[in-house]
Amino acid sequence: WTKAAQWLGLRPAFRLDRISGRYYTLEQETQAARTVYSLEPKEAPIDMWSLSRRQSWLPLIEARQGAGVYLPMHDGAKFKVLMKSTGLIAQPANDIAQRAMVTWQ
Repeated sequence: WTKAAQWLGLRPAFRLDRISGRYYTLEQETQAARTVYSLEPKEAPIDMWSLSRRQSWLPLIEARQGAGVYLPMHDGAKFKVLMKSTGLIAQPANDIAQRAMVTWQ
């Protein structure tokens, strides 16, 4: 939402559209097949996100492309995703995830 809509009390809304993986080495990252999985809904009566990106005149709606965040994926690691007015924040949700964050480079 725009600042005016947030001032009116509308809460932020986010939509994850894809999830992707990374490789350990630069060579793999540049040469191996990309792992990307779409999270887009199959069909929606009205897709406000796409519409607002194409139509800048729509009031109160502000759709932006977000940035990706990479987290270490270890067996048993769990992360929670928090929604803030400025975006989504991922945090470790168990000891395994916390240790993975500390040792991750």
